[in-house]
Amino acid sequence: MRFDSINIPAFGPFTEFNQEFGNSGYDIHLIYGANEAGKSSLLRGIHQMFFGIPSQTKDNFIHPNPKLRIGGTISNTAASLSFLRKKGNKNTLLDHQGNSIDDKELGIFLGSVNGEFFDSMFGLDTQSLRNGADALLAGKGDLGTQLFSASLGGTPIDSAIQKLESEAELLFKGTAAKNKTILPALKAYKEGEKLAKSTATKVTAWNSLIKEIKAAQAAFDLADKEFNANRLEIVKLNSLSSALPSYDKFIQLSRDLVENEAPEVSSDFVDRFRRTLASYRDLARQLQILQQNIATRQNELSSIPKASEVLEQQAKIESLGSGLETYRANIEIVEHLRLDIESAQASLELFADQLDLSSADQINELTTISESRHSQYKQLAHTLNKQEQQRQSADAELVDAEARIARHESELKNFSSFPDTSEMEELIGRCNSHQHELAQQAELEDKSHDLRHSKNILKKQLQLDIEDVEIASMIVPSENAIQLEQERENELRGKIDAHQQKIEDYNEELAGEQAQLEQLKANAALYSHADLRSARQERDKLLDQLSDNHALEAEQQKQALSQLGKLITLADKIADTLHSNAENIANAQTHLAKIETLTLKKQNSQNYKQESQLELDEWAQQWQSRCTSIPAKTLSPADLLHWRSQWLELCETISALEKIDRSLEKTRGRSDELVAAMQSTLQLKETHFPALLTTLKSECKAATQAQGKVEATQDSLAEAKLKRQLSNEKLDAAESALAESQAAWGTLCTIDNFSSAITADQVIDLIQSRKSAQQEMIRHQANIKELTVKDEAIKVFEAATRKLTELLQIADQADVNTSVAMLKQQLTTTQQDHTKANTITAAIESEQKKLPQIELQIKDLKSQLEKQIQLAQANGLDDMERAILAIENKKKLTESLNSQRDTLTQLAKGLELDAFIEILDGVERDQLADKLEKLTKEAQPLQEIRDTALKHLDELKHQQSQLELASAAAAGHKQDAANALAILVKDSERFIRLQYAIHFLKDQVEAYRKESQGPMMEKTSHYFSALTSHRYSGVAAQLDEKGHPQLVAIRQEGEAQTEIHTTGLSEGTADQLYLALRLAAIDLHLDKHTPIPLILDDLLITFDDDRTKALLPVLAELSKKTQVLIFTHHQHICEIARAHAPEINYHQLPA
Repeated sequence: MRFDSINIPAFGPFTEFNQEFGNSGYDIHLIYGANEAGKSSLLRGIHQMFFGIPSQTKDNFIHPNPKLRIGGTISNTAASLSFLRKKGNKNTLLDHQGNSIDDKELGIFLGSVNGEFFDSMFGLDTQSLRNGADALLAGKGDLGTQLFSASLGGTPIDSAIQKLESEAELLFKGTAAKNKTILPALKAYKEGEKLAKSTATKVTAWNSLIKEIKAAQAAFDLADKEFNANRLEIVKLNSLSSALPSYDKFIQLSRDLVENEAPEVSSDFVDRFRRTLASYRDLARQLQILQQNIATRQNELSSIPKASEVLEQQAKIESLGSGLETYRANIEIVEHLRLDIESAQASLELFADQLDLSSADQINELTTISESRHSQYKQLAHTLNKQEQQRQSADAELVDAEARIARHESELKNFSSFPDTSEMEELIGRCNSHQHELAQQAELEDKSHDLRHSKNILKKQLQLDIEDVEIASMIVPSENAIQLEQERENELRGKIDAHQQKIEDYNEELAGEQAQLEQLKANAALYSHADLRSARQERDKLLDQLSDNHALEAEQQKQALSQLGKLITLADKIADTLHSNAENIANAQTHLAKIETLTLKKQNSQNYKQESQLELDEWAQQWQSRCTSIPAKTLSPADLLHWRSQWLELCETISALEKIDRSLEKTRGRSDELVAAMQSTLQLKETHFPALLTTLKSECKAATQAQGKVEATQDSLAEAKLKRQLSNEKLDAAESALAESQAAWGTLCTIDNFSSAITADQVIDLIQSRKSAQQEMIRHQANIKELTVKDEAIKVFEAATRKLTELLQIADQADVNTSVAMLKQQLTTTQQDHTKANTITAAIESEQKKLPQIELQIKDLKSQLEKQIQLAQANGLDDMERAILAIENKKKLTESLNSQRDTLTQLAKGLELDAFIEILDGVERDQLADKLEKLTKEAQPLQEIRDTALKHLDELKHQQSQLELASAAAAGHKQDAANALAILVKDSERFIRLQYAIHFLKDQVEAYRKESQGPMMEKTSHYFSALTSHRYSGVAAQLDEKGHPQLVAIRQEGEAQTEIHTTGLSEGTADQLYLALRLAAIDLHLDKHTPIPLILDDLLITFDDDRTKALLPVLAELSKKTQVLIFTHHQHICEIARAHAPEINYHQLPA
């Protein structure tokens, strides 16, 4: 199966997205997407188009769930299918017309592949690559589990087997019971059954006790009933005694209310009358004030003068006011213009003198030189100056070149012949190279000395007194083996510490339980019989006070009755508590049982700690025997790790020292050879290398200097002749260009009538002076014109001002500014008077409109007052105070009567008020106190009888609770046994299933290894060699120390091959090996199953450029069997692919 295209109408960030995947022999495609281009969304979409969009999707942030659609066209050798996937629970596979498609049609292309297998087998990303490579580096799993895991898409089958074994060991492992469940459950079941039989309660004792409890309960109920009846009667008589004062007040208030003859009015009558009277008086005052205000404003209005003529000239006055500033500005401008005109006249006379004109008027007759012509003059003048400088420079260079030629020819005549230095220079080069080696020789000798010193120190620290060869060949346990032993030691010590911590925790809990037990013993008699007598005395004392004092207020009576209820409750509570000590005893028994349990747990932890200590001692003996081959005192694993690192450092030091010694010997031989060569060349017997080399360099330098001077002089002579030729050419060119520019300059001056006798700079100055004079003349004529206009404007403004002051009869002023100011002041005063008159007129009209309304309101209020006086039965307004006093008195009597009625209703406690009043009417007040006294004397014996019956009942119930505790303990032991049996059955069944699963998986792994080891290893070797650019020739199987086959890599070193365990590979090579395993598994799968596209997500991010260049052709070759899609967001990977794998199809996601 392959993707022909991917079509995404609406999914994640995509809208109407379509990507075609052509097949050009190599079905490999590199899909590049920058950040935020939707690469991750497209990867999710590929999975979800095959296996469904999940209900909780995160790709609905643009398109709502019902609109989500993703699909494409897939094909195999026999057919093709175009489809879309929507979000839903069923019928989610659609054709492009939106019709449902049976999922079986898609299943034809997928075969037996489900979603999980699709992701694990045919999807590979950076994280899964790193995880698989880390497992190889850690040496986890044998060859079978590594091959089996690769065939499952990287699933760690060895981890699954280890988890099953760990879970099984938690359930059962030989005779061990610590941290296990099956054997402790069996022991708990037997103990529970035994304890349940020993704590069962006898039926006869239980039935006899139940009968006694029923009889005691009946006796207590009778005594309690009589006591409560006595107490209720006392409370009832006290209530009647308390209600009599309120009853007397109620009767008196009823009589007073009947005698009051005030009329019946509403409750708010008095307030309404006072408000109406106040409103009537306020309105009368307002009416009077309003009439006075109207008269005052009318007088003020008549005193304001009228000035209509000033207002008619308002526009003209405002125009003069706004134009005054312009008038003043014109005055100033005229003064400045006159000064500018005088100054300009003088300047123009000066310009006329400069231009040789008879008068300034002739400036206007001069022709105007344009800006372009002016620029032409300036540019040509600049060119003339520059060309003259170039001519002079070329002439000076020619003179200098002639002098240098004569000097160099004279020097060449004075030189003699010189010897050849090529052999000497070659020997000096060899000596210089060797001198660098000699400089390093001292450094190497120092380093050799340091290494020997370090070697001796390390041998002393490691306690090694053997030859260097024997040290390197020592057999020392590997770092992993030492770490495993260290972990074992730490585990045993951790168990001992954990059991010690449990012992300390149990000691702390025991101390807490003992403290609570002591506290219960102290609190068993929280209340004493003296407390009971005191509470009852206070209760009886308050009851006597209520019986003797009948004149208490209603509120005081209520408080006294409430206090009496509290004292009665307190006395009963103390009596009940004194009979409830059995519960405290039961609690004490519970704490004793818990103390016993904690003591047993503590003993068990002590036993476990002792067992762990024995295991630690046994491990220590085994470790000591294992370390006998090391010539040092017995070390702990942690110390041996440090010893091993120092031993490795010693081996490296010995190797480095041997290499330095070989290098020093080689340097000494080369030194002897070069000394002999220098002696032969110089014909000397000197043996000191530096002295010979210095002499050789001096001889060579002398010969070289002589030869160098001749060559330098010849080069300088040739250079000087070339310079002479160039200077001649430069001079000719400069003179020719200068002549052409001078001809152009003369033509230009002739056109504008400039004398050819003056220089170019003088012509430029004359042009500038003519231009400045013409500009000054233009400004001068403009100023004269503006002066005329401003003078005319000033005269018009002054005439308008005089005319308006005469019209308004304002005294004539010599200053125009003063006249305008007086006109503006006159206008402002007239406007203010006019505004004031309008305001007063409006106020008078507004107040006159209010008069009828206020008069009508006064009339209505007066009518209301008359009606209220009539209701109060008063003789006019003056008599209303008396009538109001009588009405308020009647209202107070009614409120007091209602208050007493409420008090009697509360004291009636549920009786109808009339019935309660009838009872109070018939009370014989002289006999009430005698009845209370009699009932109070009867209460004490009844209380004692009730307390005795309660005490007997509590004792029997305590016996019952003891029997129930025994029965509950038996039932608890029975339940514990049942719980233990349930655990035993469940964990035993689980243990059997786990053992079966472990053996089944191991058998499957071993069967797969035997079946697939040959083809899988062959394919893996092929891919691994290609991925590593043949630095490794492949992989092989090698038995470890336990006889288990392990995967090793075979490194090619010339004709030799070296086997390297996976733990010795670099991270990058481990990545390549794990990738080779996965590609081999995929390749074998494709030989027997339907091809499924291989999807690689940023897989190349951990590869450098060389590894990437090696991988791309491998993937291209695999694409002949199945489609390969490579996703990346790194642009440089695309560039590498284009350069080194042209067969790859390139696609880019839109940003």
